[in-house]
Amino acid sequence: NQPTHIQPATVEAVEHGGPHKLKGYRKSTSGSSNALKLLTEFVPPAVAVRASGWGSYSSGIYTACQKTGNVNHGVQLVAYWSTYWIIKNSWGTRWGSGGYMRISMKNDCFITKYGGYIGVLDL
Repeated sequence: NQPTHIQPATVEAVEHGGPHKLKGYRKSTSGSSNALKLLTEFVPPAVAVRASGWGSYSSGIYTACQKTGNVNHGVQLVAYWSTYWIIKNSWGTRWGSGGYMRISMKNDCFITKYGGYIGVLDL
């Protein structure tokens, strides 16, 4: 299947090197873990999450995401494994596992709810 949920500008920005100005953003399909997985293959997207309760996280796969409420934080989705997402947080390297967190795909703190965003460079 052709990835129709990613705009062509996304791939073009990844393929060209050098410093460029940000001219906008592109968004993956909301609610689709497959869209986010594909997007992560090209460039780590920014995602909105429900981060309540994350303060004490230090290691392991986090499964205690609140299933109700609103998103309240933004993180970078850097990778995924078969059963979990790996995010980079902005809270510094003393938080989590060197600034990173593994989150279960079954209870994902709304990672997939709104889709992922990436910056598009002015080439």
